[in-house]
Amino acid sequence: MGHYKNEEIMETKTEEKVTKFKVEDLDVVLIDYRVGQGKIMIAGNGVSGSYFWGAMGGRLVDFISRIDVNYFSKNVLGDLYVFCGKTSAKNVRAYFRQNWSWYKDVEFSKELARVLQSAAGTRDEYDFERVIRGLLLESPEDDDVAEHIGYVTDYWYEFIGRKDSREYRYIQKIFPKLQRHCRMVACNELIEYISTLGRRFF
Repeated sequence: MGHYKNEEIMETKTEEKVTKFKVEDLDVVLIDYRVGQGKIMIAGNGVSGSYFWGAMGGRLVDFISRIDVNYFSKNVLGDLYVFCGKTSAKNVRAYFRQNWSWYKDVEFSKELARVLQSAAGTRDEYDFERVIRGLLLESPEDDDVAEHIGYVTDYWYEFIGRKDSREYRYIQKIFPKLQRHCRMVACNELIEYISTLGRRFF
């Protein structure tokens, strides 16, 4: 009975526990406020983020050890994907290939290739929109292709492509090491706690 009573007192008195460690270039701070509630903060290598969990069902180190990298990244980083000009241009090209035959207007096909080449090098959504709207400057004789140009330029945002952000790729790479470190911290804490009990009762 004494064992459980003392453990309960320890948890009651420990309202906030801070654990700091480093995983490669990433500084990690774990804050356990009470059982089932905790916050993580990370910073390093151009990556930073934080998140508070209010219902983990245990300690933060145990919780992080069992979640997957996608769930972790989505909460801690927020946006996982960034604009990709190449993918966006490929999406537009795929639309025209599916809905229109290039040989109907060879000159426009050449202009489309030029615009898509420029679109592939765009930096963000707004730059992509500007380049794609350049298709409106063309006046193809084929009413069919004119209709497709109107659709692409009006609904350009439907063709936006994305890729994993640099921060997300870094977390994907380092997350297994972060989990191993959390398991090691949990193991060391358990060993320390058992040792404390041994000194207390023996």
